Amino acid sequence: MGRNLLLLACFYLYSGISNANERVGNWLYQVKGENFEIFTANESSSLFGFICKSNDCYFYIHAGSNCRPEAEVAVLVNFDSGADISYAKCHHFQRKTGTIPILKMTDKFLFDGMKSASVVSFGIALEQGQFKISKFSLEGFEDARALLVKQLSEGTDALGDPKNNL
Repeated sequence: MGRNLLLLACFYLYSGISNANERVGNWLYQVKGENFEIFTANESSSLFGFICKSNDCYFYIHAGSNCRPEAEVAVLVNFDSGADISYAKCHHFQRKTGTIPILKMTDKFLFDGMKSASVVSFGIALEQGQFKISKFSLEGFEDARALLVKQLSEGTDALGDPKNNL
């Protein structure tokens, strides 16, 4: 897991996105301008994170699967305590290294499930009845989230009040 986070941090440095400000457990916390983000990577280099840009906060998954921009995708979310369904919206980010498709989720139940879980798994519905399964460690999530909330509370004048989404 540590190797993946190091590779991920190098990817961010190389692509000009930002560098990681702090590592907390298996999570990285970073700030770039008005963007505040916590994220982690798994063994297959998929990403799961939470980002606040201005007053827009959301979870995202980048699992290496392609999707049509703005398409709604069903996602099964599984915690230690049980599972629920979420619907994510496909968004394409333009980076120096190319287009990166992510799935944006705004369901508040994700925070509740992550508070007591050690892992979270996602079953992402693909075309032709297939699924992409991604599993992520939540070690350090609550501490990384606390850093994010602290930073947001210090910057509420510029950011509106996105901490209400946390």
